[in-house]
Amino acid sequence: MAQEVIASSGMYGTHSTGSLSFTIGETITETDISSSGILTQGFQQNYESILALSEVNELSFQIYPNPFSTHFFLEGDIGNDATVFIYDVSFRLIEKKFLNNCHSCQIDIDDKACSEYFIYLSQPDQLPRFIGKLIHTIP
Repeated sequence: MAQEVIASSGMYGTHSTGSLSFTIGETITETDISSSGILTQGFQQNYESILALSEVNELSFQIYPNPFSTHFFLEGDIGNDATVFIYDVSFRLIEKKFLNNCHSCQIDIDDKACSEYFIYLSQPDQLPRFIGKLIHTIP
């Protein structure tokens, strides 16, 4: 007897290094089939419980223009020793820029491929956090 699931929702994704799937539903432990009908035993779930943490946005940043061709601007309260991480759609680190005490910083990445990029900012004693998505176009 194998465990099965009656799915109410879920998702499946693949990547070059593996795959991931998850199912939200009801686990079936046994099914009995007779001439009068089918009985499936399982764990009854009358609601889905999803836990999440709300993101705290203490500081706000603007990234413009979007799309851009040679450079973009990161505007906001950027203190000393901040680092901007730029990732491509495969989440490979494309560029790492160090910033110091600027309100409007120009970031040049005109030598990179035209693509969509994800921008993260790290400030001292903080983990990098996502601040925006940009599209790099042909100049």
